[in-house]
Amino acid sequence: MELVDKFQIFLDSSRKKLEEEIIHLKADHRAHEADFIKIKFNIYGIANSFYGNAKRVSPQHIQDEYFKCFERSQLQKKWEDVYRTAKEFGDVDRMRIEELTLETLQEINSKFVQIMQDGEGQ
Repeated sequence: MELVDKFQIFLDSSRKKLEEEIIHLKADHRAHEADFIKIKFNIYGIANSFYGNAKRVSPQHIQDEYFKCFERSQLQKKWEDVYRTAKEFGDVDRMRIEELTLETLQEINSKFVQIMQDGEGQ
């Protein structure tokens, strides 16, 4: 299995699990918890879009292009700025949302680097 396929499988299976978790939480009338899982689901969706773009734009340099997508969008910087502002104003709810967003992004990107650098899945 190619490394490229391994990361796509990771993204797809993670999104599917998150989607199932959202459905179960809603069925249990735990909408607030489901909202937090939706945040993670959306971040995985963004990573999936950027990864797809990286594969199309530069298949020989996917890792570089993937991270360039994040740099160009400045999403991580925006999320960090929102977190700092929320912290400054004591907005604990907003801080938690941005913290979850940044943690999820870190989790995805760490897995991406692991797959690409360690040759996992070959």
